[in-house]
Amino acid sequence: MPIDPLVSIIIPCYNGEAYLRDAIDSALTQSYPHVEIVVVDDGSTDQSGSIIHSYADKLIGIRHSNQGLPRSRNAGVARSRGEYLLFLDCDDLIAPDTVAALLAAVKEGPDTVACCKWRTLVQKNGAWIAEASEVPFPLPHPDPLAGWLLGEWIPCCSFLWPRELFNRLGGFDGELTTNEDGDLMYRALLRGTRLAVARGGESYYRRHGTNALSMSRDVFSEHRIRSSMRAFEKLETELHQRDLWDSYKIPLGIAYQMLAHRAFSARTDLAREALERGVRLAGKRAVSPTRLGRVLVRLIGMERKERTARALAQLGLMTSGRRQYTRLGRLHRANSP
Repeated sequence: MPIDPLVSIIIPCYNGEAYLRDAIDSALTQSYPHVEIVVVDDGSTDQSGSIIHSYADKLIGIRHSNQGLPRSRNAGVARSRGEYLLFLDCDDLIAPDTVAALLAAVKEGPDTVACCKWRTLVQKNGAWIAEASEVPFPLPHPDPLAGWLLGEWIPCCSFLWPRELFNRLGGFDGELTTNEDGDLMYRALLRGTRLAVARGGESYYRRHGTNALSMSRDVFSEHRIRSSMRAFEKLETELHQRDLWDSYKIPLGIAYQMLAHRAFSARTDLAREALERGVRLAGKRAVSPTRLGRVLVRLIGMERKERTARALAQLGLMTSGRRQYTRLGRLHRANSP
């Protein structure tokens, strides 16, 4: 391996004019010098194309018809030359030492993906503020795959992938519209990929507020919920093939349960389907992660329990995550055709 390998930063963009410059600039200001930037315009209808063009020879810009995030990332990889790949969405950021820190970590062994700490960008009083990440870092669960299914995740912009490993895994599944990064990580971890924690670097994952109507329409749409279930189905098939089913069926069942809880905010039919799968795999613990929740389900049923929980969330008596999905569900219903 060359002493100073080339790192490709892939930035897919669809109508990201509000944030794209910040993402590109964070890639351009990396302390590690051997970086190429590939920006993929996924058929944007705003000024994203003009922004990309304004950087001229500082990056590689490509444009295609709207094909979705996974295919845009794959297109960026196909156009890039780097031995290592970092996927930076057009509304996220990376600190100047991120590539250098990740590269040092990924060299620790074969079949290794490096990851760095991350923070969440939230909007308050018109300004974007960096807050603590939504889950602990490094991931606390001793088994990364089980932990990921149980809600311990890391955003795509915190990883550095060896190109050879990414290609061996088959890249992102272009048929998925959500959880495509989780699907890639499931495949990697099942094949023994090691997660190496970088000693420096930091990424910033932008959490859009509930006023983002495009998000509110999308996050609870049928195709997105079914995409998540499709990623779980693919994992289930591979677990059986690798004789690992007994080790992961309960975490997978709980993952279905968490998807059902989110879907109950707007898509009761799909929530029931996800919940049924969760109960089939994980038993009663898939109904609710808490004993109180399971008691309420027995007394009043899952749908009435979820309506009660959402009402309490609106009054500030539940977790912030519950309140967020409740508000997004309300916006989804208001803006659905």
